[in-house]
Formats: sequence, structure tokens, C-alpha cells
Amino acid sequence: MVLFIDRPEGESRAGLYGITIPRGEKRRLGSRVGVYSRELEYVAYPMGAMAYVERREDGRRWPIHTGGSTPRFSPSGRWVLWQVGGSALRYPNLKQRAVWVSTREGAAARQVVRTIGGGAIGWGYGEESLLVSGRLDHAGAAGVWRVPLGEGAPLLLFEAERVRSPLLSPDGAWLAFVVAFDPDPQRNGLWALDTRTGDARRLELFGAYRWRRSGVLLVVPLDPEGPPMLWLVDVTTGAQRPLTDPDYVPLPIANNDWQVSPDGAWLVFRSAEDGNLWLLEIPR
Repeated sequence: MVLFIDRPEGESRAGLYGITIPRGEKRRLGSRVGVYSRELEYVAYPMGAMAYVERREDGRRWPIHTGGSTPRFSPSGRWVLWQVGGSALRYPNLKQRAVWVSTREGAAARQVVRTIGGGAIGWGYGEESLLVSGRLDHAGAAGVWRVPLGEGAPLLLFEAERVRSPLLSPDGAWLAFVVAFDPDPQRNGLWALDTRTGDARRLELFGAYRWRRSGVLLVVPLDPEGPPMLWLVDVTTGAQRPLTDPDYVPLPIANNDWQVSPDGAWLVFRSAEDGNLWLLEIPR
């Protein structure tokens, strides 16, 4: 099912809608717009200085003191994380954010780490750690850190002053991100990092990216002179190959608005030509 937020003509408020693949009927799934757990069982949303996690089956909800931030679910949906502070755009390298976790019902809430010039990326492999960017103290190194939720010290996995657009694979085993404005030009570009070992590889392609599955990235390269194409990249080996031919499969993606289905079989995007959602079965 393709999920999207819409407010059709005649509706008073926006809602969550779904269309089953490949040719199902559109239906409204609910009026609550927020962050959903992976299986759509729970939705999290802010309300004033609080946030709520609501169970969709019966509407029961639990309050969490987040300072108005919206929690993000762990892959299993059992835990949530949120961050507080550092919303100002001025001096972004100095802004501080406190990263918190709790159960989805708000129990056992605690601050895990405070970042400087970065923030929470997401849940590490096995949900036993968090991945964050930035510095952990003013005199320390900047980069991607793995912070254990139990015992142990944070570990710097990748050092870089400016880690941009981090994207975790569904299982948390891999992280794709962009390094920008590094003094060494050879370090700028798109990277893939193994969050378990710290091994990192700079990829040859650069552009918009999504995970097809763990270790396999889909990239739409930035090419101002040519039409967009979809490429597959094996981040473990660096091997890459095109999946679409622009003469037969145009991809007029609007504003990087595209997603890959959890099984890696489908790609949905909003078209820059007509504003509609289009579906593509991704070649193997």
C-alpha cells in the first residue's frame, strides 16, 4: 500500500490515505497526521509542550514530556526517541541537542547523550544503540557516533565536520550520508558506513538516495545536463549499474519526493510534471 497525506476537495482536514499496489482504490486510513510506527499500529504527534503516542486500534494514548518534539519509533515500535533544543538556524555548529529515549508508553524516559552541532540520526543495529552526529563535547571530534543504550562509552565511527542528510537502512546496519565542504576535496560526496564495524566507503555516484535493502542503495544521480535515471549501488563492493533508461522510463521526481517500498520492489514518486503520485516497479 502506498501511504500519503492529502486533503481532497470537500474535506475539512487533511488525513492519511492509502492505495493498495498495484491498482487499488484510495481509502482514508485516519485523520491523525503524525509519525507512524513501522506496522502502523501506533502514531506519535506533538501537542503543545507534550507529545502523545496513540494506539490506532482503540485510540488509547500515552503522554510523553518532549518539550513539543515529535518522537520517532524504533524499528520494532517498542521504543521512541526525541531531541530537545537547538532549533535556531544561527551558528548551527554550536547548537546543542539533548537526545532522549523511552518506551512507547513514555516509561523509563532518560537523556542518552547531548550533541553539539548535530543531532539524533536513529536507532543502531539491534536497537541496542543510537547513532548521532556532531560533537559530544566542545573539544572533541565531530562525526558519526554510536552511543550504547546500556553500558559502554560512545564510539566515533566516522570523523567529519559536516555530515549531511543521514539515512539509515531499515535494519540500522548501514548509514548513507553526504560529506560537504571538507578541506580535503576527496572526502566530499556520498558515503556508506557500516554501523557495526565502522567501515566506510565513498561512492562514485552523487545524488538523491534511498535504501532498497540493507547494503543496497538506490541513487538518482545529480546530472543537470541529462534526464534522471535510477541506479543500484552495492555499498559493500562499490559495484553499480543503471536500472532505468530515460528514453523509456522518465523519472520527473519533484523536490526529492520519492520512497521505496519495504520489500524493495516498488518506487513511488511525486511527479514534477503533473503533481500526481506515480508508481514504478523497480527492475531486478
